[in-house]
Amino acid sequence: MNLATKRRSTVTDMAGMSWPSWRGRFVRLLVLLAFASPAGAQSAHAGSLFVAPFQSYATGSEPYSVAIGDLNGDGKLDLATADFCWSCTVGDPGNSVSVLLGNGDGTFGPRRDFVTGRGPNSVAIGDLNGDGKPDLALANEGSSTVSVLLGYGDGTFGPRHDYGQTGSNPHGVVIHDLNVDGKPDLIMSSGGGISVLLGHGNGTFDESVNLDVRGGGFGVAVGDLNADGLPDVVTANHGGWPDYDGSVSILMGNPYGWYSGRTDYPAGGRENYGVAIGDVNGDGKLDVAAVNLFFGPSVLLGKGDGTFDFANSIGSGWLTTFLTIGDLNQDGRLDLVVASEGEGTISVHAGKGDGTFEPRSDYGRWRRPHSLAIGDLNGDGWPDLAVVDILSSTVTVMLNAPPPIPIAFDFTPGTLEPTSRGRWVTGYLEPAPPLAAGDIDVSSIRLNGTVPVDPAAPYALGDHDGDGVTDLMVKFDRALVVATLTAGERVPVTVTGMVNGQPFSGTDSIRVRTSKAAVPLPWTAPRAELAVRSAGPAAGGRLPVEFALQDESPARLELTDVAGRALTSREVGAMGPGQHSIDLAGGASVPPGVYFVRLTQAGIQVHARIAVMR
Repeated sequence: MNLATKRRSTVTDMAGMSWPSWRGRFVRLLVLLAFASPAGAQSAHAGSLFVAPFQSYATGSEPYSVAIGDLNGDGKLDLATADFCWSCTVGDPGNSVSVLLGNGDGTFGPRRDFVTGRGPNSVAIGDLNGDGKPDLALANEGSSTVSVLLGYGDGTFGPRHDYGQTGSNPHGVVIHDLNVDGKPDLIMSSGGGISVLLGHGNGTFDESVNLDVRGGGFGVAVGDLNADGLPDVVTANHGGWPDYDGSVSILMGNPYGWYSGRTDYPAGGRENYGVAIGDVNGDGKLDVAAVNLFFGPSVLLGKGDGTFDFANSIGSGWLTTFLTIGDLNQDGRLDLVVASEGEGTISVHAGKGDGTFEPRSDYGRWRRPHSLAIGDLNGDGWPDLAVVDILSSTVTVMLNAPPPIPIAFDFTPGTLEPTSRGRWVTGYLEPAPPLAAGDIDVSSIRLNGTVPVDPAAPYALGDHDGDGVTDLMVKFDRALVVATLTAGERVPVTVTGMVNGQPFSGTDSIRVRTSKAAVPLPWTAPRAELAVRSAGPAAGGRLPVEFALQDESPARLELTDVAGRALTSREVGAMGPGQHSIDLAGGASVPPGVYFVRLTQAGIQVHARIAVMR
């Protein structure tokens, strides 16, 4: 089969207290009790979009919100977190916004803090004074104000200016030109409803106009929901005693930036916290997603005229406080991302493109993740996540792991004889245009995740299969390849690596005949005999090794890499004559790869191969 056919058939795709009511205090107490244990290491819990370990960075005390933007004008995305600091007083540096400048590769420098009003609960980034430099706006729940910090363009900010009378305990803030005059305005959700501060274009704002919504707004989002060219506002309504409303309110815009009326829609029960806007069913009409504290997310499909169908509940965790919308897997369909304080996870619901979603995939383990933001933090073209954890006072970066590019792969021979004395086996790799075989990084190639291209073997570019497309021929050490395979009629052989800076993967299948142990052990023999064999292939980083000693003289068991370098060793002579079994790794985790085990006693050496699989 030539590579052109193979490509079609065998390629692998790859302060003041916020929440002043007794109910708010009770819910917060539940959360604190649920996360009294220390935070563990971040790891991918399920799915495959984000790969652990995730890197966490210190913020100010108790971050409630994170925003992403280029704050110093270097073309690399930075982070800003609103650090609530419950125990802080007005003017205390603990009431702050933390700025972490990005290095462009998904890593960030240490934070620098800037003082805000009391209890900042949400942060937004935008050019508020028209100088081309990003500024910050923060909704201060503890002081019922909004702080504006004008940026200098280098990642630092001037002293704050606070605007009051924003409604009680503001929770969210958005920067948007509501009255379409070319000057950015501020929109905030609060316990009293919605507050609008119209901007003058120079970083100053009018006093707020407060609009009532049912039960008090919590999350807020802006978008043109009826396609009239004017921005509309959506709030997630937290509800209040006695009704615990749990609705979303739609406020249609007009050219003056005011909203004279609203329409309420039930959305998933009671106590909605977060809201987001996006076209989740691909019909060109904006939809609304809201997340409920106890019932998870729900979606209201828009009709294009500012009205919506009833909510479709999705369900995702408990104590869910935030959600956002984005195409995380780059399939052209919008996905939902949900933060669950109750379960300490970030959940992704992959969109099906019709307004419905796949069951959730959970990532990470936090003490109390509250909100998140989406952005390409390492410049690879794939959306990443930044997640704030209130109890650990950190922001965690979750880098997206794009799926490998499928590549045509042909492995020879078609039947592998483990006892053959041949030195090498061969692989032919042919990526699809616009990539080319010459773009492949030979040093990155691994067979079955472990075996590298043999540096002593020749490799060459050429049209080896006669299909008119150049492919790459590489050779692998036969013995090392055999150590990674089991006998069978259709045994998969997988090649991975990097092509033009992107991961690739391809698979072929071959026949592998039954093999014998490389060093037969006389386990039933009446006399002791120096011998060693590995119980491989091993998994989970362990190195189980079986061996036999001929007497009690000093003996050493060593692990070496394919270059012969000793990685670890054990003195085993005291175990005496006979058969023994140990974990040569001694409880440590050994990376995937092919290794050799060497046993030495009385000047005699015996060897065996061991493959550690993923």
